[in-house]
Amino acid sequence: MGMALQNHSQVDSLDHLGALIVVVDQSGSILWQNEAFTDLCGLSPARTTRMRFWEFLMPTAEVNAFKARMIVREPGQAMSPLRSLFFGKDDKLVPVVWNFTDNRMEDFPARSLIVTGINVALLATSTFPVLHLMQSLQESSIPAMLLDFNGYIEYANAALMDHSHLPRHKVIGASFGDIINPDGSEAVFEDLLAELQASGEWQGVVKVRTEIEHDIWLQCMILAFQQKQTDLQSHFLVLAEDISEAKRLEEINKNLEDEISRQFHLTQIGLLTSGIAHNLRNPLSAILMASEMISYNLQQLLEKPGQDPYEVFETLEEMERMSLKVFHNAKRIDRIVNDITNYQRQNRTRITDEVDLNSVIMTDIAVIREEFKSKYEIDITIDLHTEPIHVHVRASDIGQIFLNLTTNARDAMLESVLRLLHVRTGIDTENQLGWFEVRDTGSGISDDVMKRMGEPFVTTKSDDPEAKRRGSGTGLGLYMIHRLLEQWNGTMKVQSQPGDTSFRIFFPLSVEETGNDALSEE
Repeated sequence: MGMALQNHSQVDSLDHLGALIVVVDQSGSILWQNEAFTDLCGLSPARTTRMRFWEFLMPTAEVNAFKARMIVREPGQAMSPLRSLFFGKDDKLVPVVWNFTDNRMEDFPARSLIVTGINVALLATSTFPVLHLMQSLQESSIPAMLLDFNGYIEYANAALMDHSHLPRHKVIGASFGDIINPDGSEAVFEDLLAELQASGEWQGVVKVRTEIEHDIWLQCMILAFQQKQTDLQSHFLVLAEDISEAKRLEEINKNLEDEISRQFHLTQIGLLTSGIAHNLRNPLSAILMASEMISYNLQQLLEKPGQDPYEVFETLEEMERMSLKVFHNAKRIDRIVNDITNYQRQNRTRITDEVDLNSVIMTDIAVIREEFKSKYEIDITIDLHTEPIHVHVRASDIGQIFLNLTTNARDAMLESVLRLLHVRTGIDTENQLGWFEVRDTGSGISDDVMKRMGEPFVTTKSDDPEAKRRGSGTGLGLYMIHRLLEQWNGTMKVQSQPGDTSFRIFFPLSVEETGNDALSEE
């Protein structure tokens, strides 16, 4: 058992129960082990003193995360229970649940930990006296409780009472379901208990109803143990970790995400409305001017009868030209309205429907083209893939990404002599991806912004009041693009230098696409 311990009350009760016990320093090196640990691993204390505790555990993501938490752990900071496979003698794998408690024994450094393990296989045919188990849990810093077979609480240790903020008389004897709200639903407790009674274990998050302002969230591991004589489950052991702070931060983060998303969509609506208004203003102005000319010429004919027939003929020709101008601009407005209708129809696409990337891009270009040319002197060139590109992405989300990228490109070219926006689509057959690209001749993106691209409120236009007037420069655009791409398993490739910046957006194809790959990624 190694050296004798002077103040060993922390380990005595569990040692008598046959639990695995080791004392480790902050680096995880074993300082002491009990006989149960020695028997299970097959190595004497002399051979394990230079070994790390986790060398006996099968390496998994949970074990690796535990190692990282243990090394940076501060004294008094709780460590959540760990379930792992233990390498016993003869290479036998044994399932063990480990519990961690700050050492208060004088024989070891203050920052050392007492690690106690419960052999799950032994627990399933337990000879552990329930009263002794309760006594050992009382000293643990990990919230713990014992439930009977029907889920009623027979015992809760001091740590659990401290975390629950409930008086003991409301806990002991109560149903586990009376004080928790598992995963936000009362009905879940019945499923939890049924799973426990069927499989003997359960892991998940529960919400404890408290008498204070905030509820308490616990990450729980629940294990069943049986009566050796009848092989029937008699109790459930609950080990918990308080994750309330993480839950509160998660809720704050979600609220911030929702607000960022709302602000982004309001900005996009403003940009879209501005583009539509500009597209309608030009033909309406032309119709108004032509109508005034027709009215003026008609008034001249009526007020001056007996005019020279040649002058009358010229006036009628002018009126005909103005009438044709009204007709053509009215047709132009009709096309704009149809484009907007198509845009809205695409926005109503169900998530399960596929859309053609080429069609969506052409519809979005129709919304911005006139404004970009007449107001900002930006020429748009288009090079679409020869075949439809079918992707399972909501058309409105593609439109949001495209509108944001083209708006950024527009702002980047305001100081450029050459203002050219080139839009392409293509298929990467090797990776089964469809893509579209927005390329501009603007000022480019700095290295600092490139490194932080995708973070909220990172923008190149923070000091540009004109950009803010246009509704851009908030630093939310590229952040929301990243969020939308995550939702649809999309990716983005960015290349930038002064005079040549390109954003290429990739989406998985909905079906295997073949054929012309002339526009695949270079």
